[in-house]
Amino acid sequence: MLDEYTNYLTEHPNEISLGLLMIIQSANAYGFCIDHILERFPGFSLENEENVVRNEYHIEFHYEKAIYEFNQQCFSKGLESILYCLALCIATKRYSMALFCAAQFEQYQNNASDSQRGKFTNLMKEVLEVEKI
Repeated sequence: MLDEYTNYLTEHPNEISLGLLMIIQSANAYGFCIDHILERFPGFSLENEENVVRNEYHIEFHYEKAIYEFNQQCFSKGLESILYCLALCIATKRYSMALFCAAQFEQYQNNASDSQRGKFTNLMKEVLEVEKI
């Protein structure tokens, strides 16, 4: 059934953001593997999308994707997803969600590379710079 829905998403690109979000939330809630589905949408991105609702889906998708990757023991990928989500949250001034991202990073920081730690530090500095303005 999930494969059929994934086929539907492929045929209806306007539904991808909400559809993938629902799939990944279900996988996180019920613990099933969706790697094969995520592989079908490797470049999923709404970076150029102006629609605020879609941006919300995009942020939530990357947060849920990070949780999924942590649950799958893919810590490096999860940390990359959480850092990307954190950057999106900062750029869109979603500071409450940024706090959740920062907490997730802290929880898995022992698995972070030096590069990932550096990105996190720079993102936190960015938050402090915005606060000064």
